[in-house]
Formats: sequence, structure tokens, C-alpha cells
Amino acid sequence: MRIVDETLRSGECVSAVARRPLISLMTLAKIAHKTTHPSG
Repeated sequence: MRIVDETLRSGECVSAVARRPLISLMTLAKIAHKTTHPSG
């Protein structure tokens, strides 16, 4: 159980750190999708 707790804790840290870059990647993906698929 201790390993699970540590994994969850590290996962929370990673998600907190990666949240902003992930949003940026999502935004870039949307922009790229619009440029590659203008009709959509």
C-alpha cells in the first residue's frame, strides 16, 4: 500500500506540473487541426 500511496503522490505532482504544458499542447493541437482541416 505504501508503494501505491507514493505512486499516487508522484502522479499528483506530475499532473500538477504537466497540467499547463498539457493545456498548451491541446491548444496547439486544436490550432494545428484547424490549419490542416480548414473546413472543420
